[in-house]
Amino acid sequence: MRLGWRWLWQAVRPDLAIDRPTVGFVLTRLVLPVSALLAAHFGLRMAYAGCVEPDDADLILYTQRLAWGYSDQGPLYPWLCELAFRVFGIGEVALTAVRCAILFVGCVLLYHNARLLCRDKHLALLAGYSVLLIPNLSWHALVYLTHTNLLLVVCLAALFVFLRLVRDGRTSDYLLFGAACGAGVVSKYNFVWFAAALVAAGMTVAPVRRRLLDCRLLLAGVVCGLIVLPHALWVLDHRETLRQVLQTKAHRAGTAYASYFTRVGRGTWDVVSAGVIMSVPVAVMVALLFPSGRSSPDPDPGRAAARLVLGRFFVLVVLVILAQIYLLGVSRFHERWLQPFVVVFPLWLFAGIDPAAVRPGRARAFAVLLVLFAVAYTAARAVQVTVFVDQPRGLYPLQLSFDELARRIEAEAGDRPTILTPEREVGGNLLLQMPDATVCCTAEPLYPVEPGDGPMVVVWNLGLTRGHMVLPWFAMVDFRDRYERPIPPEAIRTVEVAPAAKGKLPTVIAYVVLPGAGG
Repeated sequence: MRLGWRWLWQAVRPDLAIDRPTVGFVLTRLVLPVSALLAAHFGLRMAYAGCVEPDDADLILYTQRLAWGYSDQGPLYPWLCELAFRVFGIGEVALTAVRCAILFVGCVLLYHNARLLCRDKHLALLAGYSVLLIPNLSWHALVYLTHTNLLLVVCLAALFVFLRLVRDGRTSDYLLFGAACGAGVVSKYNFVWFAAALVAAGMTVAPVRRRLLDCRLLLAGVVCGLIVLPHALWVLDHRETLRQVLQTKAHRAGTAYASYFTRVGRGTWDVVSAGVIMSVPVAVMVALLFPSGRSSPDPDPGRAAARLVLGRFFVLVVLVILAQIYLLGVSRFHERWLQPFVVVFPLWLFAGIDPAAVRPGRARAFAVLLVLFAVAYTAARAVQVTVFVDQPRGLYPLQLSFDELARRIEAEAGDRPTILTPEREVGGNLLLQMPDATVCCTAEPLYPVEPGDGPMVVVWNLGLTRGHMVLPWFAMVDFRDRYERPIPPEAIRTVEVAPAAKGKLPTVIAYVVLPGAGG
């Protein structure tokens, strides 16, 4: 027990007099703590194994065929999941393994970026872990984010290579920067704003500008272009549907006919509130715990230039966001869209701290605070998956059981039916139980799947039709002309996939086999 407490004390005790990172330092202060945290969350996800949540349901649906594009997100995350499915099998184990692996790489990249920006390895470690002080980033990343997690990683990878390029200017740095930018674009489209703001900020700082005006930057462009090209051709083919989907996401419901000032007011409120919630707490905590270490000149001109670039990067990011709101009339700005920029914010704060002026006691207090946040996230997740696992969030709780529904559908329509549903949760979970079925999910307009030769089974949450035994054709208009026909209410079957929770009705799925719809 004494050894355990000694190890914990060493892990949170920054010795600011030593600045030579060793394998042991990285292992005990970074690799092992991050691995332990992610292993705990992996185990907690297995507490309700056998079903998948909305974003993961999408990824199960995408296993029906490989594509250069699937949705309004880039295809890189589904491709990574496809590799994991081949190793672990299709299901929540593979999906959780991918999330944990991505988060592990993200934590490593946070530390390595901080090493390039901070003057001390211990401050770099604290800077990397400071992302824990941003609850609506760290909690969501641990619990359910998919594409956004990957976006954070590729942004950190691009920043790391950019800082190396600025410092060393090797040809390999230019090539890697192009590869990172290509991976970013096929991860999530708003990576473009991150990369553009970073390069534009670099152009305003003389020593960095010399690196960026080097003709080898063209090599980076070529590498990026080759990576992006196949997906770009897919975007070109689906540009109209993609435009409609993105436009719907960028506007709050009910603002289509609102005045310009109403729309920009709501968009501005989203940005300001999310920005304050995500940046102010970490800034205040850093200022309170390191008041004497701020604003001292950095003796390394390269690090000083890099910090200056990041400061201007944030200014440009604000201008880009405001332009989207005030020029394009964006009325909805989700906090996730700010996370690629916010994740870099603690690194910039710590880059201005002089380690010689930091009191060891305050550094230890900050490290203990970070440990407490990590423990709090894990405890909150444990409560969620034990106490609230059956509590519906919208139409569905975390824990679902589609076994009985799949058994009944197979009994009536065989094991190779076409399942038509307006909901990704239903489609993904049924495909998980019936891997030989064909699932047409109308919630995926950019990933159309043609019906197979088997019987057609329409499946939906009875809550969509407010308990009425009628098919939800209003949510499946592309199939209405082909399959709509009179269906007597007694032909519709129902199955409970989640029990009643406190103050909530059970989750009931309805289905019907359409007569004469298939072979």
